[in-house]
Amino acid sequence: MTIYIASTEKNKGLIQEDVLIQKAFLSKGLVSRIETLENILLEAISGDSVFLKSIWGYHINYKKFLEHISLLKEKEVLLINDYKYVHWNMSRPYDNVIGRAK
Repeated sequence: MTIYIASTEKNKGLIQEDVLIQKAFLSKGLVSRIETLENILLEAISGDSVFLKSIWGYHINYKKFLEHISLLKEKEVLLINDYKYVHWNMSRPYDNVIGRAK
């Protein structure tokens, strides 16, 4: 099993949070890689996990982002963030995002 930490090509391995998360997994003897979501789609297999933090720029092409995580689900790759909550977070009304419940 590999635990992937999703990042962007531009920031892969440069974001301190990603590096610290990876080191924590490695210190426990777990295989862990910082990789782009596109590469994770190509490499991940059933039983692997993806630590999906804020994907920088996902809002620019959120449909592609949702397609990618749907493909991960089809491959039976686990998300440390629940699939249903990622979808919920992407589709909730704007008023809820800024703290005003409808």
